[in-house]
Amino acid sequence: MDFGLNGRVAVVTGGSRGLGYAIARRLLDEGARVVICGRDGDACRRAVESLGPDAHAETADVSVESDVAALVAAVLDRHGGLDVLVNNAGRFGGGPLDATPDEAWRAGFDVKALGAVHTSTYARAALIASGQGRIVNISGVTSELVVPGVAVTALANSAMTTLTAYLAQDLRAYGVTANCVVPGYTLSEVWQERVDAYAADHGIDAAAARSAILAERGMGADARWGTPDELAAVVAFLASAPASYVSGATLRVDGAQLPVVSHP
Repeated sequence: MDFGLNGRVAVVTGGSRGLGYAIARRLLDEGARVVICGRDGDACRRAVESLGPDAHAETADVSVESDVAALVAAVLDRHGGLDVLVNNAGRFGGGPLDATPDEAWRAGFDVKALGAVHTSTYARAALIASGQGRIVNISGVTSELVVPGVAVTALANSAMTTLTAYLAQDLRAYGVTANCVVPGYTLSEVWQERVDAYAADHGIDAAAARSAILAERGMGADARWGTPDELAAVVAFLASAPASYVSGATLRVDGAQLPVVSHP
């Protein structure tokens, strides 16, 4: 299928590693020109060196409105337009509910949810001018599954699904779509680090650690981990021309691993 992304301009927040990097790579493979952003300028530059000449990096903290204004201005100055916005940036946080300080709640929400509000607001005019503007928000498994100790992340992830619905309604008259992707357990760099730590703590190999983590979360014996490339393929479709009638949707990309009833 021709996704119709050749020459289109895409911004991927949190694109220097993990799922964001995989999404940026897939969009580039489809012919898009991609700008990644993140708070760590060195990490972004290293990612761009790997991604190739059609990728560019801007250092930005999406929780800071002035950073986002500068990011969008730089993209428009460099490329003359903006067609696709992928809101992937986030910050992991959690701990016991009664011991989580306000600062942790604010940090998690500001980067994920408020960051997506900032980028969507500043990109709005350009996405409308595109004629085929696309917003893809990346949520997370904790928006639909109670996982002890990660309520900060869960709150921010849940906000992304609601924000998506409002963006879709706000922008539908202009031909701009907004959708949300909820990854299941996916072996991003962050999760691989946690798997390795779990394996070391329990004296088992990585394969056994992956299985044990899913089992502890009630996924069942036949559940498997997803790959970043599998998630990136779905994002590329939602960013594509053929996805023009898909908007306001929250799409689970989880291999049917998330149960209907969460497991505490």
